[in-house]
Amino acid sequence: MSWLARQEGGRGPAPHWPGLFLAAPLALAGLSDDGLTRQTGNVLSLVLAVWLLWALRHAFWRAEPKVGYAVARLLAGIPLVDLLAVADLAHPQAGLFLLWFVLALLLQHYIPAT
Repeated sequence: MSWLARQEGGRGPAPHWPGLFLAAPLALAGLSDDGLTRQTGNVLSLVLAVWLLWALRHAFWRAEPKVGYAVARLLAGIPLVDLLAVADLAHPQAGLFLLWFVLALLLQHYIPAT
């Protein structure tokens, strides 16, 4: 994510390969989730993958890339990565991660993320 943030002021398109490292939490969840957390981990992995692709499209797949916007959205998605790490929606604390995610998005309207 910080590599992408450094590309914000650069000219020309940024290479895509460093963005692949953002998939590391997805791979780790796929390797470590088992038993009861497998289904929850799969759902959360899908949610995180959609969020990552949605955020990265602003940096890589637009005529005029908005790298700062993409980085801000990736930063807001950190609670989703944390939720995937605990991967247990049965605990009431899981709602806190979703609350932090929504708060991060809302607060970015008032406080710049980058």
